[in-house]
Amino acid sequence: MNETNQDIASAFEVGLVIGVTSPEEVVAWADSVVGNSEYPAAWIIPIALAQENDRLALLKLLRVVPKADNEIMRWCLIAEAVISALDLKASSLRTVSMALSHCYLQESVTAELAHFEARYEACDSGEADWQTVDDAFLKYLQESITRARLD
Repeated sequence: MNETNQDIASAFEVGLVIGVTSPEEVVAWADSVVGNSEYPAAWIIPIALAQENDRLALLKLLRVVPKADNEIMRWCLIAEAVISALDLKASSLRTVSMALSHCYLQESVTAELAHFEARYEACDSGEADWQTVDDAFLKYLQESITRARLD
């Protein structure tokens, strides 16, 4: 399954909110889309022209993007951004889990994230093991990507 520009923009919005995507990445992506298209969509041009250091302005611009075509692909792109941030040591799974609980996501993802959030809270109280929960959350993210990319 291939992602659309709406899927990517929607994932970038969540990535900016939870801190796994930088404004520079968003503007660079929009610049490349505009530069590679004879007739780019009207909604992407202001994103390409935005200031790279203004996260709030970018979030406002991303919120007017037409709805993502595929919620499964959107979640896949978000999961990929999370894993990339983890690889760069720019975030932790616990931080991501808490931040994602404040984002609009499809119902099945929200339910799964609530389960992980409860497990992390159990870690806070000493009733669960951090590494076990981190491993399970990472596995869930990787499986989400695999399912979306193989469909």
